[in-house]
Amino acid sequence: MKIKDIQYTKNPSGSIEPGGVFEMDNKKKLLLSVIRENDRTLKLILKTDKNEMNAYVRAENAEEEKFLDFLEKELAGKFIGKSYDEIINTDFQIWKNGKKNRTKWENETKHETEWKNEKRHETNWKNEEKR
Repeated sequence: MKIKDIQYTKNPSGSIEPGGVFEMDNKKKLLLSVIRENDRTLKLILKTDKNEMNAYVRAENAEEEKFLDFLEKELAGKFIGKSYDEIINTDFQIWKNGKKNRTKWENETKHETEWKNEKRHETNWKNEEKR
């Protein structure tokens, strides 16, 4: 599930410092922190070079509330300093059959590690054959 699949702030806004410019590019808005406002609302604090702004992700049902629980932990643990654009476009996988699925990024990293382990075992096996 992506943040885009539920209700979220499309263009985060906030106060602009004197002489500051409102940044429209979500790739330049970086996540500073995540605050759980209530059961159905996550507040994302974002920062550009001169401005700080807020974005909200809201749940409309129980399934989306579970997603917010998961999302709060994922964002606070792995996405601080990442762009808002990257966050809203990440495909988060949550619980399925009582088992936590990995995010797309974690899956790619896992497959890369498995491939390296396979190659290491192949090399060990070939070395043993030569003996």
